[in-house]
Amino acid sequence: MTELINLTYRHRRAQFPIAIGEESARGKGYAKEIIPLVLEFAFMELDLLKVYLLAMGNNAYARLMFEKAGFQEEAVMRSHYLLHGEYYDIYQHAVL
Repeated sequence: MTELINLTYRHRRAQFPIAIGEESARGKGYAKEIIPLVLEFAFMELDLLKVYLLAMGNNAYARLMFEKAGFQEEAVMRSHYLLHGEYYDIYQHAVL
């Protein structure tokens, strides 16, 4: 599942959440295939300057995949997300 949300034409940016919900679908290259398509649409069709996404600190695989796709780490929101009684850092990555 993916979409462009918080789309702001004035600032020419959008947030890009992406999730592979079913465990059986993970690790099959779907995200690697879809990321360039969404970025092409965002930059070429919507004329955006920046696309950003958020990743939980405990998801090293996703963060590495985003960096391989051209995203750069911009910020860390420490202890920002509570899940099952434990706080996690949230990393913001972006591509221009």
